[in-house]
Amino acid sequence: MKRYGIIGLIVMVLISVSMNFYQYGEIRKAESQLTVVNNRVLDNIEQYARWSIRFLDEIQGMRESENSESMSETTFRHLESSLEDLVEYYAYFVDLRLEEFGEEGVCTQSLESLRSIRNVVKQNLQEKFEMNEFRYTANDYVFLQELEEVLETFLSSMYRISEANENQLVIEIPGEEQENLLKISEDLMELASRYRHGTLVENEEDLLSEEEAEAYLLELAGNWMDPKNLEEGEIDGPHHRNGITHYALETEGLLLWIDGKSGNLRYLEYSPEGGEGMDTEITRRQALEIAREFYREFQETTYEDLKEEIFVYNQEDNGETVYGFRFTPMDRGIRLSSDAFEVNVGAGSQEITRYRNQFDETPINIDARGNLAMLEISEGEEKENTPLSAERIKEVHEESFPTMEYRGRAVIRNYYTEFQPRVVKVFFEEIEGQRAALYFDEYTGRELDRGYYPYEPF
Repeated sequence: MKRYGIIGLIVMVLISVSMNFYQYGEIRKAESQLTVVNNRVLDNIEQYARWSIRFLDEIQGMRESENSESMSETTFRHLESSLEDLVEYYAYFVDLRLEEFGEEGVCTQSLESLRSIRNVVKQNLQEKFEMNEFRYTANDYVFLQELEEVLETFLSSMYRISEANENQLVIEIPGEEQENLLKISEDLMELASRYRHGTLVENEEDLLSEEEAEAYLLELAGNWMDPKNLEEGEIDGPHHRNGITHYALETEGLLLWIDGKSGNLRYLEYSPEGGEGMDTEITRRQALEIAREFYREFQETTYEDLKEEIFVYNQEDNGETVYGFRFTPMDRGIRLSSDAFEVNVGAGSQEITRYRNQFDETPINIDARGNLAMLEISEGEEKENTPLSAERIKEVHEESFPTMEYRGRAVIRNYYTEFQPRVVKVFFEEIEGQRAALYFDEYTGRELDRGYYPYEPF
């Protein structure tokens, strides 16, 4: 029995050793495969970054080409595809190496910036590209050129990371490259934001310094609170939004935005204490005088002719009646909708609770005959010799908007006009039970904007 026991023990040891050798071989095989995967992912990131740079360079090169229209569409589709593949393989890279750096992972942050720039190309740039009949505008070219420069920096960084991790089981990102990736991420996010909000070609030298902006904001805030009560970090910027660069101050009960160039007030939200419980509320005429006094104090531009409109509603949280006023400058019968400012007055608190203004002093060109001249439109966009009639625009869009009512001409500035002034014809249409304002380019007939419009003449 003892002999058989020894034999059994030997057999068990031999089996155990064999299993260990087998498992060791499998581990080595898995490690080898993982190393191959690491190398392949890094190679593909570099490859699709190079392809993206190549297509960006081709787009820049065909700017003056006679066949640029057909070439641009093909190259644009290639660019979309290469950026999509770049993001996909970088996501694999992040899965392989989730290294935390500071408060947020450097890999995760750089992946989000690549996704953001991909989305801008696939959505914002594509929408404008197709809208302009597969042509790029001057602003598009600036965006594409800056994107190419950032991707070249990204490619150099990834090459160095790849060199440092050749045939390595675990991908390590050197500290210097972590810093580089974070800077690239910030540049990509900034580029995406500036392109979406039309401030890409803005001269940053014209902007207020942070110290100047803070002085403006503190002076403004003194109208609603004691600036000494502000805490550190409640003033920030510059931010880019809807064609302007602004600085912001946000604290409990108060939000202010000022123009990054002029320092003019662009946005206000104020929540006064009390007001809803007052026994008496002011009339709409009294509220109008409060609103007028406010814009006279804070609106730098003086307009001789203002169209005054009103919208009355109740606050959801406390039921207080609010008088919302919209003041639209008029110039020779043309609404300067781009320069309109909105002022809300609480009927109980008798305070300004909201103010919004985006642009001021938008130019209107008048030709030698006294007619409104066509304002500049996007590069490459087809131009008609004369404006389309309201009847013609209604006819073109009758299927989508069968009950459109013509309400006159206006000037707007938005994303689709690259925040440059554009002459439009304005129509009202009932959409989903609410009145909407539709804005059509009067030279191309293309819809450029729409929005809920609750205001009525005062």
